[in-house]
Amino acid sequence: LSAIEESLQHRRVLAQIKPDASVADLASSLNNYSSIFYALGHCEEALPPATDALSIYRSLAQSRPNVFLPDLAVALNKYGNVLRGVRRFEEALGATLESINFRRSLAQSRPGVFLRHLVASLNNYADMLTHLGRQQEALTSVEESLQIERSLVKSTPNVYSPDLAMTLNTFAKVLANLRRWEEALHAQTEALQPISGS
Repeated sequence: LSAIEESLQHRRVLAQIKPDASVADLASSLNNYSSIFYALGHCEEALPPATDALSIYRSLAQSRPNVFLPDLAVALNKYGNVLRGVRRFEEALGATLESINFRRSLAQSRPGVFLRHLVASLNNYADMLTHLGRQQEALTSVEESLQIERSLVKSTPNVYSPDLAMTLNTFAKVLANLRRWEEALHAQTEALQPISGS
């Protein structure tokens, strides 16, 4: 981490000297720094850099949305994960829902690039709702994710089938929580099916 901290300090200085050229690099470094802490399970330490990165990306996306809106959506999704890690669940839901809204808009214009990202945010949202006991809302989210993934699998099964299997696992868990046992069993069985080639 010491090398990353040194690099981060360097980028902070550059962002003060040449903000137009360097502030996006600073936001990226902050996100990476936060991701390392998150991967290590240190969510409290991951939160400040995630917050700083999000603030920078909000500002950048306001002035240049065509360039930085995808980065803002990523930062929001990561921020939601970190907030969940520190048990600030309602705030985590808000950040993840905002990411979903941005990614849904991005996927309308560039589905080949952003649909998979939308699915990731929808699944995160469903997991959070499940943890909070809001199973019906979780079901709505995961059903949207499944609909997208099934369409992606039809075109490129070898790429998207593993993602579909993961979402089916989440779907089965939510259905089981709703005591819809037969549907949960069907979803879990489908998740275990081998990947079919294109």
